[in-house]
Amino acid sequence: MVIDGSWGTGKTEFCKKMVALLNDQEKSIPVYVDAFRADHADQPLMTLLAAILSLLPKKEKMALMKKAMPALRFGVKTAGKAAVGWLLKQDAVELEDEWKDALKNAGEAIVDKTTESLLKEHMNIEQSIFSLQESLSGIAKEKPIIFFIDELDRCRPDFALGMLEVIKHILDVDGVQFVLVTNTQQLKASINHSYGGEIDAQRYLDKFLAFSFRLPSVYKENNGYNLRLASEKHFLDLIGNSSVLKTSGLINEAITKFLFELIKIKQLSLREVEALARYYEIYQVLTEGKGLGERGAPLKYGYLLLRIYAVYCACILPKLAGDLLENNFLPTEIAKSIGRTALEEPDSKWSYGSNLLTGLLLIDLANTPNSFLPNDESRRNWDQMIANAFNGWPPSYEEKYTIVREALRSVALDTN
Repeated sequence: MVIDGSWGTGKTEFCKKMVALLNDQEKSIPVYVDAFRADHADQPLMTLLAAILSLLPKKEKMALMKKAMPALRFGVKTAGKAAVGWLLKQDAVELEDEWKDALKNAGEAIVDKTTESLLKEHMNIEQSIFSLQESLSGIAKEKPIIFFIDELDRCRPDFALGMLEVIKHILDVDGVQFVLVTNTQQLKASINHSYGGEIDAQRYLDKFLAFSFRLPSVYKENNGYNLRLASEKHFLDLIGNSSVLKTSGLINEAITKFLFELIKIKQLSLREVEALARYYEIYQVLTEGKGLGERGAPLKYGYLLLRIYAVYCACILPKLAGDLLENNFLPTEIAKSIGRTALEEPDSKWSYGSNLLTGLLLIDLANTPNSFLPNDESRRNWDQMIANAFNGWPPSYEEKYTIVREALRSVALDTN
């Protein structure tokens, strides 16, 4: 089975909560494996066995290790002392001290023996693998073993494919199940990297996967029919629980809607909105709690929009942030970053953010494209709306970009 999702969509969080749930139910043996942490060892079978050994009682651990040693020897003969050393150093395994010593001695013996003696001692490696499978099957009879293989998409292609091959050809045992927590597109790229672009990566994966589902990016709000981005809810929770931001100007319905617009434009992931919230916290701290406004001292709406946009660019659009600092950008680039191709006529919806922000940043006689302000009446209406955003005292066109650059320099720790 595969739990599919892009980077930053919460796969690891979902996986660990699933493991915790299964542990609470006590009906199976869930085994969490961080494949990326282990890919330097280049021994997928050792990685999986080490993970399950850490969870077994002493008696079962010793029995499984006895059956596993011949299969491990077959792999270690090509990996040398590095692979044995890796297994011994894993904090998660927590083998008893005497068993560590025994395993160390066995490992050194494996490395010291010549390839010829190893082959003679284990001519029938298939029988050794069968013994290992039989032992695992016996453990899984009472409680199924469920391996959760996380971060497979971040591994070296050869290690990722080696893990799949071990799962399919060695650990294909009744009662032992595997859940791959990965970005399937990246995993298919690893397959093509190893076997060539002419290989149908999806058909190759189909040999291993019985079922696949993708983590959704939306959910039904209040159990209703309205779909909402999970990243919006996550961001709202982050700022609401932040000791720095919960008293700032971000806690405002109109501002929240504007922030949601920014999140939707780039379809920000859960990880990306965590970074964005962190940037706002840093900016608020660097400005001594004044950059985004504070409770009891609300900031003029126009200033708040400009600063929110500046910090957003610093976090999500660093190239545009650099262009803004150097005054080297086109108005159309600004509009595109806010998801706008034109300005709507001013009305009661002005407080929703992106339309007003586009006007703040683009309305200037020398710089505004005709497509944004088609006539003089439209310009007059917008001038009035912008004045309202600054309580009747709007900054000039140049001053508005000075506000943006000051915020960008603050986040960049630029004191000049």
